[in-house]
Amino acid sequence: PTPVVSAGSSTSFCSGDSVILTATGGVSYQWLRNDTVINGATDSVLIVSTAANWSVIATNSFGCSDTSNVIATTVNPLPTPVVSAGSSTTFCFGDSVVLTASSGVSYQWLRNDSLVIGATDSVLTVSTAANWSVIATNSFGCSDTSNILATTVNPLPTPSITAGSSTSFCAGDSVILTATGGVSYQWLRNDSLVIGATD
Repeated sequence: PTPVVSAGSSTSFCSGDSVILTATGGVSYQWLRNDTVINGATDSVLIVSTAANWSVIATNSFGCSDTSNVIATTVNPLPTPVVSAGSSTTFCFGDSVVLTASSGVSYQWLRNDSLVIGATDSVLTVSTAANWSVIATNSFGCSDTSNILATTVNPLPTPSITAGSSTSFCAGDSVILTATGGVSYQWLRNDSLVIGATD
């Protein structure tokens, strides 16, 4: 026989992927991995997901056998992307946090597992509450998804000041101002802090 082994796709692939090898030229086959017989691998098709040199012994209808060409497979590693935050991921409405991704040569950010269109830098500034992650691609073209960072946005208070009596009064008199809407306070006079005025 004149056995030939061919690959259904690239023989260089990412970890977790595979390639289909097909043998022709015989009526029965025995696959070899690095010149060693693979027990039970006797079909004309073999799915491989590891790096090795693959060949086949084909037998024809006359009972004659020969060994095919060798196809080498290469398995490229996945990236191990990590997303980290430059400050607290819990912040007040109107603030933000800077997220940074590592371990890739290109990136695609995700918000709640959905693509963020145009967010392809290694750094992303976020100001909303969501679950953030990134798909990183390495120099081999292999991709994987990072850890998830959850951001929490806390609401601002709605402070209010009320006067206990008229705000127009005679010299020597006074008015009591009362603040509500918070759990702690700092009074201002003409937009400047009033030192110690925290009731």
